[in-house]
Amino acid sequence: MKVINQQKNSIIEDLLYSEKVKRTFSAVTQEDSKHPYENGMFISFNNYKFYQEELIKNYKRQYQSILRSLGIKVSREDISKRSMLPTRKTIMDAVVNKIPVLVAACHDNPHPDDNLRIYNHSHFLVYNIHHHLPKTNLELKDAINKMIHFLSKRDYVGKIRNNSVDIRPVGTYKHYQDKIAPSDFYEYIQRHTTHPHEENLISYMAKSNKQDTKIRYPFNYIFYSKNVLPEAA
Repeated sequence: MKVINQQKNSIIEDLLYSEKVKRTFSAVTQEDSKHPYENGMFISFNNYKFYQEELIKNYKRQYQSILRSLGIKVSREDISKRSMLPTRKTIMDAVVNKIPVLVAACHDNPHPDDNLRIYNHSHFLVYNIHHHLPKTNLELKDAINKMIHFLSKRDYVGKIRNNSVDIRPVGTYKHYQDKIAPSDFYEYIQRHTTHPHEENLISYMAKSNKQDTKIRYPFNYIFYSKNVLPEAA
């Protein structure tokens, strides 16, 4: 009975925290609520001869490079990488504090190489990044191009090509018109398991591209672990 009561208390605390977050966002006017990247940023890598294990090793550095391209310098020691979904409070505290949260996925390349080896490539969903991006079209274009430059390092992509890195706003990839409210973000990043037949970006990311559609590569969750990001230089 004691274990059951503890579980019930945990569920109740989780629900109360969820309502608190929703009240927070409904009470605050989002000054940049119409930013092109308000639903998140979708980044795809055209990796060259990388396996999943090698890709995962770079995730912290890539998160660091995304921020650095925007003039925000953080130590890699202050970046958290989790292979299991963090608690709602951990994720939503980051969202409330305008800290970008990166969900990383690995996919198999669609075709084997000449030696029949199957390599992997990465997809990122970066949420909350719009708080740190310019708003005007020209400045935003320059910021995205700079980010692509920072993420196109040989260490990240394996071979530098014109299409090594693709960045676009969430809601514009293929037919996925996802709208992700800040208060719903934690539910959204679980929809590939809670709503497995739903067509959306997070479900697309959860696929491995293997012939057996039941096979999945686990997500990784990367975020700045402190409460406040340093000011952009």
